[in-house]
Amino acid sequence: MFEVIEAPIRDNHGRSIGVFVLGFDVSDALARHIKVHTGQDNLVWHQEGKESHLLGTSDPSLRNLLQPAVDNWRTGSEAPAGGYAILEASVEDPADLVYNPEGVHVALVQSLDGKFEPFRRLEYLLAFMAFLTLVLGWLLGRFLARPIATPLVSLAKAAENVARDQLDGADSLLQSNPERLIHAKDEIGVLGRSFRDMLQGLRERLAMFPLISDAARDDIRRNTQGGSGNVRRDLAILFSDVRKFSNFAETREPEEVIGLLNEVLSVEAEIIKKHGGDIDKFVGDAVIAWFQGTDRSLRAVRAADEMIKALRERFGGKPGTTIGVGIHAGEVVIGSIGSKVRKDYTAIGSVVNMAARFCSNAWPEQILVSKAVRVELGEEVKVKPLPPVFLKGFSDPVAVFEVSLSKAAEA
Repeated sequence: MFEVIEAPIRDNHGRSIGVFVLGFDVSDALARHIKVHTGQDNLVWHQEGKESHLLGTSDPSLRNLLQPAVDNWRTGSEAPAGGYAILEASVEDPADLVYNPEGVHVALVQSLDGKFEPFRRLEYLLAFMAFLTLVLGWLLGRFLARPIATPLVSLAKAAENVARDQLDGADSLLQSNPERLIHAKDEIGVLGRSFRDMLQGLRERLAMFPLISDAARDDIRRNTQGGSGNVRRDLAILFSDVRKFSNFAETREPEEVIGLLNEVLSVEAEIIKKHGGDIDKFVGDAVIAWFQGTDRSLRAVRAADEMIKALRERFGGKPGTTIGVGIHAGEVVIGSIGSKVRKDYTAIGSVVNMAARFCSNAWPEQILVSKAVRVELGEEVKVKPLPPVFLKGFSDPVAVFEVSLSKAAEA
């Protein structure tokens, strides 16, 4: 506690013009007075040598902060202590003519929670603004993206339908919004029209699938992967031809002829596929097919036998429905034959020619096979040797055998 001496200062006329203060009273009252003017809690202490004496506090609960305040004063730093930030405030001020000979110190004390409260409010405000920006951006994005996203989603679903060979479903999706997907002038309209043209191209190609053999499709796949189109294969070649079909066609209307021929060829094609054969082509009323594998000849004979029986059961020997069959086995060349503008994937070689000649010599419901087929059949099918025949394109007589239908059925 210091003594305070106040002396009035007067002018020549005895009027008071100020007060001269010598010393001051240091206590809790001073600390509270400082808080009124600064808005900060504070500690006031006297430093005498190494001893620190607390003189006053703006809040009695802050008395324990004296030592941290002294330590901060000695280091000249501002550091937290017990949840408070403590910073020494200068007492001497030449501008106010304040002199502090007794070493009185004042430390401003501020709660860290209060100190950082503005920053926390700013942090919450920024977080709220960021969240609000995200929400508004999402809503605005959905609003602006819908005219683009909706047709693109439709195109994506249409592509999925194409992948599942559901072309009609893909076309329906395109037609669900033609103004946006087909007739639009922007990039989406261009994409939609391109997709529509692609669908039309796929329809045309799918329509051509029944017109080519499985082997031809395999050759197309090999060519697209850089493979060779011509290969040598050991095959059993089957020729089937409707007997006296020309005579039948002369006395019928074309529509009736084509209708009956399609029925006959459909029966033959289904049975050939059933026995693992591949239809090379249809030539008029003839079917050309081949069989692969170690049991190729056996499957070819069984297919021929079943075709004859199925046609007999369905048409009862009606004119234009009975067939003759020729079968030969051996090495052939399979490849693309033709020009740059039109090609045909087929088998060529003497084996094919001989099978065709056997077919030409076969009677209705007769199966003629070569010696090579006879050897491959072994004892599986009973065959009947016939007198050697001269075939067009072959200089020497050729051994020929007739397959017994009843025995083939039992096999």
